[in-house]
Amino acid sequence: MEELNRYREAFLNLPGQIQEAEVQAEKNILSEATVSGGVSKGMGFSEKTELFVRASGEKTGMVYTENLSEDPQEILRLAFENSLMGETKEPMNTREEVEEGSKAAGELGKTEECCETETKVLHDFACRMETELREQFSDAGRIEVGAVQKLTMMGIVNTKGVDVSATTGHFDVTVEVSHRDDPLKIYTETRSAKQLSQIGAEAFLENLKNWELTVRESGKFIPGTYRAVLSSQVVNFLLVTGWQMFSGVHYQSGRSALCGKLGEKVFSECITIRDKKGRTDCGIPSGYTFLIDAEGTPCKDVNVVEKGIFKGLLHNLSTAHKAGTSSTGNAGRKALLSGNIHTDMTVIPGNLMIEAGENTLAQLLSKCENGIYIYEAYDQFHGLNTVTGDFMFPCKGILVEDGQLKAGVSGLSMNGNIVELFQSVEALGREQKIEPMIMYNNYVVSGPSMLVSNLRVSG
Repeated sequence: MEELNRYREAFLNLPGQIQEAEVQAEKNILSEATVSGGVSKGMGFSEKTELFVRASGEKTGMVYTENLSEDPQEILRLAFENSLMGETKEPMNTREEVEEGSKAAGELGKTEECCETETKVLHDFACRMETELREQFSDAGRIEVGAVQKLTMMGIVNTKGVDVSATTGHFDVTVEVSHRDDPLKIYTETRSAKQLSQIGAEAFLENLKNWELTVRESGKFIPGTYRAVLSSQVVNFLLVTGWQMFSGVHYQSGRSALCGKLGEKVFSECITIRDKKGRTDCGIPSGYTFLIDAEGTPCKDVNVVEKGIFKGLLHNLSTAHKAGTSSTGNAGRKALLSGNIHTDMTVIPGNLMIEAGENTLAQLLSKCENGIYIYEAYDQFHGLNTVTGDFMFPCKGILVEDGQLKAGVSGLSMNGNIVELFQSVEALGREQKIEPMIMYNNYVVSGPSMLVSNLRVSG
């Protein structure tokens, strides 16, 4: 990346006392268009480049800047000054480590062919998508379709010989539909792919038809413990923060509900969880691809849980060194929503997914027999304690009688423990949405609908 050229030169004459230095450049180009009722609701284009500069003496300091004209020597000096107030010396990759990692990942130096898409193309696509959805889903009220292309260019150089870069790109299409008979009832889903042509209206229709079943009269609800079917959206709410159980940072600091259980059976045999650098399976292609992480490590697929057995953690260099293993290429900075600038190196997932099953919603309900279908949850960032695994989410549901959906119930709360919940999974559905990290769109979680034997529901 051109943005790193001046730092390559600066590394030849480092300011005194700096033993090691590293710069990560990340450029994001965003094009987007939104349509509703055949009318444009907005089109936009933005470009942003961020530099994360690390310098180490006895400890490591950091400087963040978006000003590409600043003197690299001065930025490196400021990073070193910040290191004097730091807590630890963070490891940095060597060229040999990156080359060794690339042999395992098989992707180093591979850059996707990514071309910018004009906003008019996105607008026209969104118009066609809205028309098709309205033709095939007669109960729709308002339909809004947003099409987004995101291109990401990342480069890392350091004084230990690392000089790597990668370019990735994908399209997100988000559909929002209100019900004709209840305008306040809104369905939202995002689909992602490498090409717009890979996302068609049919991809949304099955889930839309399942959502339509939730429009029904209210019934009487008695708090208690139920057999329950959870929609993909609800499972994703658990994963949006629950993925931290598998982070090396949280595991090593005692802040994971799975601490000390690596290698043990922790969930139902139905549960297999993988973190993938690029995903096209499970019937929902995800355009998100990860080639190198924020430390320059080539990204690897990680087998996190295999048929209920806790197999592996997500690592950056620091947590990998502590564990006596190699990084999995999961170093990143934007882990969760925060009002602060993300400068600290941590662990983030790529495409963290629970592998789907083959059951339709009707089949899961039939297996449930009598219980409740929880189809919507709220407050995704505050409902789960990743240290204990305890959770409580406001939610909406429908009572299930003899395998059929009956009366709707709202104003509910589902509560329990995520480890115990995943231990009680009896079957998985084929319905599977993706949930990109809100605002940053820098990783994705995805879980299928599932049948669980025990869920406490109050309301």
